[in-house]
Amino acid sequence: STHRSDPQRILTHAPLILREVDRLSTLVRDVLDYAGPQVPRPERQDLALLIAEFTQECRKDYAETIEASGTVVEFQAGPGTHGVRVDGAQVERAFVNLFKNALEALEVEAGSRVLRIEVSRRDAEIILALEDSGPGIAPDALGRIFDPFFTTKGPRGTGLGMSIPRSLIEANGGNIRVDSQLTRGT
Repeated sequence: STHRSDPQRILTHAPLILREVDRLSTLVRDVLDYAGPQVPRPERQDLALLIAEFTQECRKDYAETIEASGTVVEFQAGPGTHGVRVDGAQVERAFVNLFKNALEALEVEAGSRVLRIEVSRRDAEIILALEDSGPGIAPDALGRIFDPFFTTKGPRGTGLGMSIPRSLIEANGGNIRVDSQLTRGT
């Protein structure tokens, strides 16, 4: 505000300020999500349609990162994913968090960058899978990724990232699991 007469300085700093405000907003929301009870308001949903919408939104919201990293985002859905009772807003929150984590893993990866999203039915289960071709998760960290305040991102991470989707998914009657191999993705 002290440099109102310098439009170039404003143009230089405005994007940084906006990014930091977004980052702080996410951090506050993460802390509130972690601290507060996750009480779902379930409605009957077609999970494939819901995830297709969330994928499109994420493609728009993270278009710059996707393009800059050369990431290919693939979406596939099978039949029989309707009639699931979930809180769409909570599923969206969990999905966006997982999508963002996968993109961040791909940013550091050289070569082909692919983020696959698939919704399918196996017997009585409906499965939502996100798979990235990133560097994978070290075996010593794999068992801890859902622990609150555990992070492999150094000062960039809060450690709340994976504990939040877990609590949201479990609150909606689901479960979450991670498979990962170093250099082969997660």
